[in-house]
Amino acid sequence: AKYFLNPETWFRLRYRANYHDVLEEDYEYLTGWRHRMQAELSRWWGKVGTSLSYTVELNDRDDKDYSPTRPTAAAGIILKPLERLDVNFNISYRDSDYDLKALHDRDEDQFNSSVELLYFLVDGWELSCRYQYTDNQSNDDYYDYTRNMVVASVARFF
Repeated sequence: AKYFLNPETWFRLRYRANYHDVLEEDYEYLTGWRHRMQAELSRWWGKVGTSLSYTVELNDRDDKDYSPTRPTAAAGIILKPLERLDVNFNISYRDSDYDLKALHDRDEDQFNSSVELLYFLVDGWELSCRYQYTDNQSNDDYYDYTRNMVVASVARFF
């Protein structure tokens, strides 16, 4: 659902349900439901777009140890320095709470940031290059990691 507060500002609510049926025996414990609810407020200020969002993810997997509750807060800025060029900046923070049957629960804090250059060609074609940094901190050292990722793509939407 999307509601325009004025021509430059809108509020959006989203709900998405996924059922994962994992066929590989080693990962059967991941079979189950995931529900995501999101509220987002976006606004354009001339050639600058902004957004704030809050998402809650609820998981109901066959193995409850892999069914985290995950709230996420995110913000983004889109700059249009040229007619055919967008520069996107995004940050987010996600808390994952696993209610484990083991000795202690698992808790994770994940910070993501990214910058993307998007160039619009002709006839719906576009080029993009995105850098993303992820820092995941967990009370279980096995799940601590940082990741740097660069993705370049050519796409055409139809």
